Amino acid sequence: MPMRRHLKHLSAIALVVGFIIDSLTLRRVDLLAENLALITYILVIGVCVVLANFRNRPWVMYVMQFAIGGLFSAFLIFYSRSASILSSWPFLLILLGQMIANEVLADKYDRLVLQIGIFFFSIFSYLIFVLPIVLGHIGNGVFLLSGLASLVLIYLFIILLGKFTAKPDLRDYRSTARREIRYTVLGVYFLINVLYFTNIIPPIPLSLQEIGVYNSVSRRSDGSYALVRSTERPRFWDLGGDEISVDPGKPVYVFSAVFAPTKIDTDIVHEWLWFDEVTDRWTVASKVRFPIVGGRADGYRGYSFVNNPKPGDWKVKVETTGGKVIGTIKFEII
Repeated sequence: MPMRRHLKHLSAIALVVGFIIDSLTLRRVDLLAENLALITYILVIGVCVVLANFRNRPWVMYVMQFAIGGLFSAFLIFYSRSASILSSWPFLLILLGQMIANEVLADKYDRLVLQIGIFFFSIFSYLIFVLPIVLGHIGNGVFLLSGLASLVLIYLFIILLGKFTAKPDLRDYRSTARREIRYTVLGVYFLINVLYFTNIIPPIPLSLQEIGVYNSVSRRSDGSYALVRSTERPRFWDLGGDEISVDPGKPVYVFSAVFAPTKIDTDIVHEWLWFDEVTDRWTVASKVRFPIVGGRADGYRGYSFVNNPKPGDWKVKVETTGGKVIGTIKFEII
């Protein structure tokens, strides 16, 4: 009993240390090394599911736990880089919850329906961002294709599992075990679709690298940008928020840099919103759409502006054309 308690503490420490190492070493979602690592994790989970149901080998569960922990740690890092916390926190919470559950509920992994559910969630979550990279396109159509591909892959896997497993009821399509697996897979599929079409899943593989509000933005001859502010940018511990002084009749600019993988060229939108204190609502003041080109590590740079803005609270959402929020900046115009 004491040994088991010590192992749990060591496992928790390993989880935190592993997450920190991953956050420092994982770079871009379109790099080959990162994708090979993710594919390896997924393949290891699949092999462990087969071995766990072919012959009782306790070490298989420890390997599966390690692979699930590494995979969801990487998912949390990549998805959080593409997330606006205000809109995407439920999905990020699911990923974080799975990481924690992997440590707390590891002894439940002997249940096949749980193994299949986690394996399907892993496949679907990976294809959501790897298919846009492969196809060079993002949008609802590519998402639906990733869901269809995930269903096909898990169906083929279940057929393969039925041939190797020592459990005869898995070979019978009408058995209770197969019915539970079908309901689990369809439940996960439905959940991810709901999260996507309610704009809760982050718009991965796009990610916001930089954003700021300025009095003047101009492009130099060498391709760099001259960014001018009348006030200093707030420090991260300044709870007062960002303030910028704008002369009457002058414009205010928002500059952003959005990363996209090399093959993806798409449009993004700057949506300007002003807080109307009379109606107590955010109102859309302007929407500016412009193209970005993928491949630049620090993100494709662009800007928009509003002439003679009203004083008060403002925010600018950086979005995909489908309305998925890549990032947001809030500021007060004085």
